[in-house]
Order: sequence, then C-alpha cells, then structure tokens
Amino acid sequence: MNQVNRILLDMDEVLCDFRKAAIELMPPYSSLDLAAHWVQWNEGDGTITAEEFWKHILPHGSKFWENISPLPWMKELIDLVNSVTEDWHLISSPPPCPEGYRGKIRWIKNNLGESFDRICLTPHKHLFAQDGVILIDDRQKNCDDFTKAGGRAILFPSLHNRMSRYAHSPVSYVKSHYLLRRS
Repeated sequence: MNQVNRILLDMDEVLCDFRKAAIELMPPYSSLDLAAHWVQWNEGDGTITAEEFWKHILPHGSKFWENISPLPWMKELIDLVNSVTEDWHLISSPPPCPEGYRGKIRWIKNNLGESFDRICLTPHKHLFAQDGVILIDDRQKNCDDFTKAGGRAILFPSLHNRMSRYAHSPVSYVKSHYLLRRS
C-alpha cells in the first residue's frame, strides 16, 4: 500500500445530507423517493434543470447550508480518517452563491468546532492531487479527475453513484475495500 500523507474529505453526501435538505425544498418533488429523484437530477435526464433545482435553495441563503443535517456516520468517518493521518482536510465545491460559502463555513464550525480550520472550498479538487493524498468523494467525476492528476480517490458510497449497494454502511465499505490504516 502506498503511504497516506493526507486525506481530503468531501462534505456534501459524505459528511452532511445535502440531498435530503435540497429535495425537501422542492415541491412537489419532496413527496417523491428522494434517492430516485436525486439520481435523475445528477444524471441530467431532464426531470429538473439546474436552474429549477437552485431556484428553490438559493432564497434560503446561508441558513440552508448551515442547517443541513450531519449524516449518521460523520463521526465514525472522521475517526477513521484521523486514525490514518492527522493531516486531513475538508474540501467541498462551493455553492453558486456567496451566502453558501458563509453557510458551509458555519456548518463546519457548528459540527467540527470553532477552531477547525482545515477547509478548502473549490470545485478544482484535482489541483490538490499528488502521491500520498487520498480524496474521499461521492462524485465519480471528482474521483476520476483526482486520480488522473496523480492522487488516489475513494468513491464514497451514496445512493446516486455506482457504489449505491454499500450506501447503508459507507464507512465499513471504505474500511474493508481500501484498508485505510496508518502506513
């Protein structure tokens, strides 16, 4: 196994339940199966446009981002990552509004503590790829780009990606399939 020097953790759908928070704001979609609708939107099948999607979220400003629920495995995943290396950081794509930046930072401070400062908000995660760095992300494209740029990526199981069969226990999947441990 290659030495792990740093781990980069995505936020949305890895640590916090963005999908549920977003879909709940979208009548009549809130009555649909959240997982099925999220897959449809992510794959761009025409059921809802990006403009339609964001128009329900953006009016809520920073409070939307700040109040997203942590996923039930957040602490377990952070503990796992921390057992591999103390050099880990959150890396998350920024929302399409300035209020979203503030909301994401507030979410981090509320859930990881006021002093937590290992944060990068960027859609260009691949720029941080190098030997010894692992990205844990739920989006296949982010993982592919990171790997192509020289890093290692773990596709975090989620209902909207090809690892959906492991979405019920994603941290166990990461442990068993990638044997993360201090090198």
